[in-house]
Amino acid sequence: MLDFEEDEFVRPEFKGVNRISPITNKTELYYSPQTRKLKYVVIFGFTILKMCATAGASVGLTYEKLFRGIALGAVIFMLSAIFKKFGHKLSEWENHKYDSDFENSLVEKKIAVKMAKRKRKQFKREGNIVEKLQRVEKGAKFAPYDSTVEDYLEMFIQMGFATFLVMAYPCGPLAPLLAFVNN
Repeated sequence: MLDFEEDEFVRPEFKGVNRISPITNKTELYYSPQTRKLKYVVIFGFTILKMCATAGASVGLTYEKLFRGIALGAVIFMLSAIFKKFGHKLSEWENHKYDSDFENSLVEKKIAVKMAKRKRKQFKREGNIVEKLQRVEKGAKFAPYDSTVEDYLEMFIQMGFATFLVMAYPCGPLAPLLAFVNN
C-alpha cells in the first residue's frame, strides 16, 4: 500500500491560503510549515507539562498516608480527562491537511497520555534512588575483590575437616552442620 497519500482528500477542517503550486501549477490550499512547527513546539511543551504534572502528582502523593490511592487516582483521572479533551483540539489547531496526518498527530498525543499513566508506577517505585546510591557508595569503599580461588580453597579445606571429624569423633555428625553455619 504505497503512495496512499495520493488518494487522500483534503480535510474539510483544513484552513490555508490559496496559492499556485510550484509543482502542478494548479491552485491549492497552503499552510506554512513554519507556523505548524511553532505549534508543534507549543503542543510539545503542553504534553511535557501534562506528563510532569502526572509524575509530580504521583510522587507528591506518595508521602500521604490516608487515601493516597483514591487521591492519586482522582488526580490522574482529572489530568487525563483534561488532556483527552485538549488533545483533539490541539490536533485540530495543528491544521493538518490530510486525515492520516491528523490521526497520526492524535495517536501521538494519546500515546503520551497512556505512557504517563502507565509509567507513574515506575516513577513511584524508582523514587528511592538516593538509598540505592548510598548502598553503591558503601560498596565502593570495600577493598577490591580479585578472585574467588581463595574462597573455593577455604571451602575445600573446610569440607575435608568436616569429613575427618565425622569419621573420627562420636559427635562428628554435627561437623557438617557447624561448617554450614560457619559459612
